[in-house]
Amino acid sequence: MCSLSLISAMESTVIIKNPRLLSSLTPVFAFEDLLKVEGLQPWRVREVWMMSTNQPDHFVDITSTFDKKLAALHAHVSQTAHNPEMPKMVREWGERNAANNNLPAGSVAEIFKIVNTD
Repeated sequence: MCSLSLISAMESTVIIKNPRLLSSLTPVFAFEDLLKVEGLQPWRVREVWMMSTNQPDHFVDITSTFDKKLAALHAHVSQTAHNPEMPKMVREWGERNAANNNLPAGSVAEIFKIVNTD
């Protein structure tokens, strides 16, 4: 039996190379105790929303929650404190996403590629 960390590493690599294979790698045995003790049934996602794609097919207007996004990013001090320009950079990305999807000036958007796993 493969270790969960090995499966996770393989899953990440395969998703990057071929996201359609995601559902075939989901390790049903990873939480056997929940399947047995809790009586739960295996479940898989029907779609995966991927960020950082050069072929987005969906956007979400996050203008009203953008301040919460920045607060969440700032909470990851070890990953963001070194970049004082991070809020400006993230806002510019979001505004560009919004403009590319015909939202009003000043709007901020996230873009995604939705991968159907059926």
